[in-house]
Amino acid sequence: MSDFVTETLALTRRWLLHLKRQRATMVFGILQPLVWLVLFGSLFGKVAQGRGGEFYTEDYLTFQTAGILVMTVLGNAFMGGIPILFDRETGFLDKLLVAPISRAALFTSRFLYVVVFSMVQVGVVLAVAWLMGVRLAGGWMALVDIAVYGSLLAAAFTIQSLALAFVFKHHAAYFAISGFLLTPFIFLSSALVPLTLMPDWLVVVATINPLTHAIEPIRAAIVGGYAQQASWLAPQLHLIYLIGFTVISMVWGLGVLRRAVD
Repeated sequence: MSDFVTETLALTRRWLLHLKRQRATMVFGILQPLVWLVLFGSLFGKVAQGRGGEFYTEDYLTFQTAGILVMTVLGNAFMGGIPILFDRETGFLDKLLVAPISRAALFTSRFLYVVVFSMVQVGVVLAVAWLMGVRLAGGWMALVDIAVYGSLLAAAFTIQSLALAFVFKHHAAYFAISGFLLTPFIFLSSALVPLTLMPDWLVVVATINPLTHAIEPIRAAIVGGYAQQASWLAPQLHLIYLIGFTVISMVWGLGVLRRAVD
């Protein structure tokens, strides 16, 4: 096993140990998407009834499950840079940077942690959704779609959050900016409402929003049938868009990180 892989796994274990010791973070991190699932499902439960052509299903809970899954990944990725920022403030990051370990392993481990924790949350959300009557029309392939599109989205926003951890000098500014951006990203996408019911200007914004390009193919895999036929963009194009967004994010993020650590 190469030194890079060993160092990455060791640093990922560090983040997992942090999570284990911060049990409140772990518990509420898992409960939050469940609260979204139950609250939104109950609040808008009757919205899709009689409107299956617009929502792809008359069960709003099934419709919103894809949005909740992507919102979960987004929230974790947005907060991915916070521990690095705290390490900077305490001076511990300086010790890591002068240690004989790969700097790439430091950031790769954070991405792996975000993906692992997100997939655990996704699994819990899917289990609860199944108990509430949601079924995956795509079967096991739906799980593959969730993993692929979720991982791409996590990679893009995690590298951005890590870069922002070096852009801002204090965690207060980071929390303010990330908190301000998180809500618009969610509501300016197709997470809670189909594109067909949005105003024209909002459809344009949602089409640019990378969240929509993760939500739509995942939703098609969950709902199946009509959603796959009515999808406004082929799954392959969603994938290409997300890959492009991830590549651009990595080029920018790695440039910021390289200048910061050097």
